[in-house]
Amino acid sequence: MRRPIHLILDFDSTLTTASTLPLIYRVGYSYNFFSLNIPSWRTISDAYMTDYRTHSSTYSAERKTLPQELEWLESMKDIERKSFARVRDAGVFRDVTLEDVHRTAVKAVKDGEVVMRKGWDKLLEGMSGKGGIEKVGIVSVGWSREFIRGCLAAACASAGIDGEEVDVRANEIIGDDDQPLGREPGEYARVRRDELWTARDKHAAMEEMAGADKEERIVYVGDSATDLECLLAADIGICVRNEGGTSAKQGELEATLRRVGVNCQWIGHMASSDLEQKLNSSVGQRTKALWWARDFTDLCESPFFGEVIESRKSESCKISETVVMLPKPEIADRLHPMLTQTSIEYDP
Repeated sequence: MRRPIHLILDFDSTLTTASTLPLIYRVGYSYNFFSLNIPSWRTISDAYMTDYRTHSSTYSAERKTLPQELEWLESMKDIERKSFARVRDAGVFRDVTLEDVHRTAVKAVKDGEVVMRKGWDKLLEGMSGKGGIEKVGIVSVGWSREFIRGCLAAACASAGIDGEEVDVRANEIIGDDDQPLGREPGEYARVRRDELWTARDKHAAMEEMAGADKEERIVYVGDSATDLECLLAADIGICVRNEGGTSAKQGELEATLRRVGVNCQWIGHMASSDLEQKLNSSVGQRTKALWWARDFTDLCESPFFGEVIESRKSESCKISETVVMLPKPEIADRLHPMLTQTSIEYDP
C-alpha cells in the first residue's frame, strides 16, 4: 500500500531564502524607538555570539559520533535561554501585540523583504489528500508563530494557494496571561518561548505533529544544525543547500554530517518509483543517510514528488489519485552502489 506524505519544514532559510529574525526585532524597536533602556539589535546579537563562543571553547566532550553531536546540540539550551532572558529583560517587545507582528509579516512579504524559496508554491500545490502530500507543517525554534503565519498567509494569497491547513509550531511572544502583549505604561510584558530551544525540542515538536498515524511517510526539510534530529528521525530527510554556495548555518551542518559519518546525496540521485515494494518495510526506521536540494524545484522534480506534481498537472489541477512511496536512502544506496562510493556534500 502506498503511503501519503506528511511534509514538515523548517521556516527561516528553508521555506524562506534568509533569516527573518531581524524583522521580528524590528517590530519591537519600531514600537519602542524612544526608549533609552533597550539595547540595539547588534548588542543583543553580539552578546549571544560571545556566549556561544565561550561555551564552544569550554565544551570538553568529543563530537565525533552522532550521539555525541546530539548531546552538544542539547547543551546549547542554556545559551538559548540566556539569550531569551536578555531580550525579555530589555523589554524589546514591551508594547507589541500579536496583531502588530502579523501585520508586519504580511507587509514584509508584499514588500519583498521576506522571499519564499524557489518552488515552494509548486510543492504546496501537491497537497492532494489522496496519497500525495496530505499534510504540511512548519517547526521552528525562532520567533514568532504569528509572524510565520502572517508570512504564509500573504505568500499563499499571492500564489493563489490555500495555506490555512498548514500546522505551525514555533515560539511566540505573548504576555503573562497568554494574551497579546499589553500596552500598560511603564510595564515590561514578559516574553515567553514555548520550549522550542534546541534540535531535541524541535524533534519532539515534529513527533507530536506527526502523531500516531503510521500510514504517513514523514518528509522533513531543514537547513541548519537545529534540524539535525528531525532530518535523521524522518522517513526522508532533505537538507537545503543554496545554489552558488552554502550559508554559514548550511556550512556548519555540512561539516557536522561529514564529521559524524552521515552521507548526504543530491535528491536527483533518489531511486525511481519502481522500488516501491522493496521500500515498504522501511517505514519509521531511523536512517543515517540524507538528501540535499537547492530549492523546492529540486524536490518537485525528484522521482517521487515529481510524480505527484505531474499527475496533478495532467488532471488540470484536480485532486490526483496518484500515490507515491518515498524510499529510505540506505535502501536506494544499496540498490545503486555507485552512489555510495563518494560522500557527496550535503546540506540545511
